[in-house]
Amino acid sequence: MKNFPLIVLFAFFTNAGFAQNTLDLAGLSSGTPATAAYSLRKLSSTYAGGAVQVRRSSDNATQDIGFASGGGLDIASLNAFVGGNNGYVSIWYDQSGNGYNATSTQSPLIVNAGTLNTSNGLPSILINGNLISYSPISPFNSFTDHTLNCVAAATTGAIVAISTATGVSAGNKNSCLGAGFSGTGAAWFGGFNQNGTYAAGSTTSALSVRSKTYGLSTINGFFNGSNIFTTTVTYNLTIPNILIGAQNFNPNQTLSGSVSEIIVFTTALTAPQRLPLENNQGTYYSVTVNSTSNDPAITGFANITKFTGDLPFTLTAPTSNSKGSFSYASSNTSVATINNNIVTIIGAGTANITATQAADPNYNGGTTTALLSVGQKGLNRNGQIETISSNYLNKYGAISISGFTNAEVTKNGQIITSF
Repeated sequence: MKNFPLIVLFAFFTNAGFAQNTLDLAGLSSGTPATAAYSLRKLSSTYAGGAVQVRRSSDNATQDIGFASGGGLDIASLNAFVGGNNGYVSIWYDQSGNGYNATSTQSPLIVNAGTLNTSNGLPSILINGNLISYSPISPFNSFTDHTLNCVAAATTGAIVAISTATGVSAGNKNSCLGAGFSGTGAAWFGGFNQNGTYAAGSTTSALSVRSKTYGLSTINGFFNGSNIFTTTVTYNLTIPNILIGAQNFNPNQTLSGSVSEIIVFTTALTAPQRLPLENNQGTYYSVTVNSTSNDPAITGFANITKFTGDLPFTLTAPTSNSKGSFSYASSNTSVATINNNIVTIIGAGTANITATQAADPNYNGGTTTALLSVGQKGLNRNGQIETISSNYLNKYGAISISGFTNAEVTKNGQIITSF
């Protein structure tokens, strides 16, 4: 593997006093908060800081570079500051509101001898063999679900990774989203010494939108909106760091390419959460993204017959190609109530039992319905428990016959019925 100079960026911070910003300009709602967000465009309408701090090669002077009126990087200010020199990103500011800024005295290149580094005509940061780190990310702990998302034009190495500690490269200690693994020619969604397969699809130098979700011990890898990788892994991410440009501090799998945007979440984004972000990125960066998500195929939720007096019973979950969890509701609580997946019979009648499946990284949410029919039990004319509703003792002490439930005993001891 080619050796690159190691440039380490450290940021020591606390997130006390910070307020969460909604990344509304990136297509997200307040219900999908980011843990860290780095971009050369403005991601949140409430974010008031800069995009990057740039160091000028001629005299090591630094200047914050913000955003132009349209939300893109303020290229005019950048060019005026750097001139014909090199410009290095000394701080990449976190727009999430959590204060996780990446800093360094030696930095990846954004201007090379007066020429802006670009991907698809937009500013990007050239990270060739440079490791950017910010440590530690407090919301993460052992086995935490997460999503790594980026827009990058790169062919080899880790774009963004969650790495447990300095020098650690043991199995399942590093969760990576990569451009390509060890020259195999395939995109990379694993981690060093993973107990699952590393790679899938084909690597490309073209600017692309990549995401990796981890939840329910399952990795899903997405390339321009399409799922190209799935495997089962249990991560051991204890007090980890977030790295850009390598998978750990050794460094291992250093990146060759440019990065425009990185967003990190401490949840496994569902398809309805992930796709608006990726579609927004595709539109902004002129990348074609698969913009549709699929509804789950939910089957095997059969109708149910019960009788008054039956004990509570447990619903059997439907069969589905989605891994989203199920919740249940009764349309008629005078017939049956539901607590989690336990049904309690209340009275005779019918109720629709609706099973609702939550969205997962690959599928939208979905529903299916089964009919619960509850019959009446009573004593028949022979003193036996009867489950046929037309042949039980009614409230008047009479035997209900032929479906006439208003039968009653007259003063002469005769049974009469009303129509």
